[in-house]
Amino acid sequence: MNILKKIGLLLAIVPALAYAQTDPQLNQSLLTQTHYNPATTGSTWMGNITLLGRHQFMGYEGAPTTALLNFDVLAPSINSGFGLSVVYDKFGPLSTYSATVNYAYHVAFGENHKLSLGLGAGATFAQYDASGNIYETEDDPLSYYEKDTQIAPDVN
Repeated sequence: MNILKKIGLLLAIVPALAYAQTDPQLNQSLLTQTHYNPATTGSTWMGNITLLGRHQFMGYEGAPTTALLNFDVLAPSINSGFGLSVVYDKFGPLSTYSATVNYAYHVAFGENHKLSLGLGAGATFAQYDASGNIYETEDDPLSYYEKDTQIAPDVN
């Protein structure tokens, strides 16, 4: 079996075994590029620091809240960019914290064009706190979950 067939088989099997989470919804996609695409890390000549906050349905208990901190810097001597993305997302009883370290390698094609290859790796910490939930019946199967915490790796 040649190498291309092995890679194709691996790419067909991995998505079936992988676990995916939903990224938080952010409106300012131009300012949050490094969070969604690590290849944009260090894509400008000056470093970037972005801090965003989003509150929906203010005044309602358990309303969605999201905060994002992005930092990235270019290292032109090695054609690379380095960055950090930290996200807090809360919706009702579910709180999610994630931190991702980003790296990008830039290859120049002429004076105004470049190809960037990026990689992001980090961890996501999720906590479910159902202690404030109200159930219709006392024997509801979901009422047994008071608190649950999970940590999972995250790769971009």
